[in-house]
Amino acid sequence: MLLTVAQRLGRSLLVVLLVTMGSVGLLSLAPGSAAAVMLGENATPEQIADLEHRLGLDKPVWEQYLSWLGNAV
Repeated sequence: MLLTVAQRLGRSLLVVLLVTMGSVGLLSLAPGSAAAVMLGENATPEQIADLEHRLGLDKPVWEQYLSWLGNAV
C-alpha cells in the first residue's frame, strides 16, 4: 500500500514537472515581450529592457524556470 502511494506521488510530481516545463517552453516561443505589453505602446526600449531585467525575463528560459520552481516550492 505504501509502495503504491509512493509510486503515484512520484508519477504525479513527474507529470507536474513535465506540464510546467511544457508551459514555460511554449510561453517562451510566443512572439513579443511581456514587458512591452505591460508597459503599453508608448514605452521606450530602455523602459522595456529595465522591466525585463527586474522581472528576470532577460535570463535564459531554463534559469527562469528554475527560479520559478524554487519560488513555487
